[in-house]
Amino acid sequence: MDTLGEEELLEGIDAYMNGQADKAYEIFQAVHENNPEIAPPGILIAFLYSNSQQYYHVRKYLEETVEQYPDDPEALYQLAGIAIQEERYLESRLLIEQGNKILAQYQKKREKNPGSGVRLEYLSNLSLRLQANLAEHREKYAEAEQFVRQIITNQPKNETAYLSLGYLLFRQNKITEAREAFDKAHELNSEQMPGWLRLAVFQEQNNETAEAQRLVDENFTGVSLPPEQQAAIINLYLKWNRMVQANEMAETMQTEYPEHPLPWILLGQIALYHSQFKVAEENFRKALLLEPENYEANNGIALALSDQNNKAKLIQARNIAHENYLRYPDSLEATATYAWILFLSGQKDDSDALFSPILEKGEMTSTIAYYLAEIANYRGNPNLAQNLLDVALGQECNFPKKIAAQELLKIVQGEFTDENEESETSGEDETSNSSKDEGLQTDEEVIPDPLTSGSPDQANHQEQENSGKQLSQETPPLPSVENARPEK
Repeated sequence: MDTLGEEELLEGIDAYMNGQADKAYEIFQAVHENNPEIAPPGILIAFLYSNSQQYYHVRKYLEETVEQYPDDPEALYQLAGIAIQEERYLESRLLIEQGNKILAQYQKKREKNPGSGVRLEYLSNLSLRLQANLAEHREKYAEAEQFVRQIITNQPKNETAYLSLGYLLFRQNKITEAREAFDKAHELNSEQMPGWLRLAVFQEQNNETAEAQRLVDENFTGVSLPPEQQAAIINLYLKWNRMVQANEMAETMQTEYPEHPLPWILLGQIALYHSQFKVAEENFRKALLLEPENYEANNGIALALSDQNNKAKLIQARNIAHENYLRYPDSLEATATYAWILFLSGQKDDSDALFSPILEKGEMTSTIAYYLAEIANYRGNPNLAQNLLDVALGQECNFPKKIAAQELLKIVQGEFTDENEESETSGEDETSNSSKDEGLQTDEEVIPDPLTSGSPDQANHQEQENSGKQLSQETPPLPSVENARPEK
């Protein structure tokens, strides 16, 4: 066996991929016994299960590891990370504290038998990251900042830590310091956005549009940037309704990066903004030829197909949205798209089941508010529809369905006015619309429900609904940093 057990680790991964989880565990166990710098076997197996989104097994192996390896704190830390994501903050704090006590003992043992020290450094920084995450989730940004600064002291070239620091400083309105932290991340990795662009993205999300525009206009000179950074600028242009600039930049980007899916995705999104659904479909298809499982391309083509008033394309849209939702169950955008297309397909109850958790969490984007306004109006509730449209149109930013939302508002206001006038003359409550048929396409046959159609991915999807979040074996960035992006 080699020193680090790399060959045996690969053998264990192969066993897992071939459906032999027990054999994989035995291999990982032998590797750990030979080299304690390698994580306990339950941690490795949990990580593999998390990659396949089988969260029940993630919890199972982590909890077993707590009992079987009481001198190693990582399983407690990973369970704490899951608790943070599920907003069980007291539980997460207790798990971190328990893990820190074990870590202190672990450190004393390593002082006597130091080994390489790699695992001790990893566990120490994992503890700091989790404490920072917990504080950030509880909006204690100054406290989170101190934990992140400790990480940077330990790992001065950790670009993710600088991104987290920049975000936390931004939340404390320390704009100059935030930009400096973002610039440091860019200095460490040129693929990261430069400070002015990262700051502009956050300011736009914080409804500081004028300042975001100033930063872009003053700093973007038209020089070539990596595709992802160009995409960030184009998305900002779309939100600011600078459609000509967005289109010109996307077309230039497509010439510059002909084998990259991003330019075609952006051109598809621009077509959606213009309600050019067939053009959007064509552009998204070109992106999918380059990257078949691309999240944004699949989400975009599902929307483009669903808006073409074609039953066959609606079926195709629903199937694509369904697969995208299964691949990315934690994506708000994928969930909302699938829920909307289910409603268009006449599957009201399934649509409600997906929209309800979004509403409970208060995750209301302009696009989602528009979808729900359409549904409310269809069900004969123009008052609720108008309130939702006020949310959708209350933000200054542009979004793909903005014109449709404006047109719906005119209809809703007309209906609402007519209802009030009629109510005043008759003195009776109007409830005649409450018995409408379910679904938008009532003149067509209801499409079979994909949730019960026996998809190979269905078992994994059910486990996702039951428990757990993805195990974070790598450096877990603060969610607000990693997930923040403009609405497409």
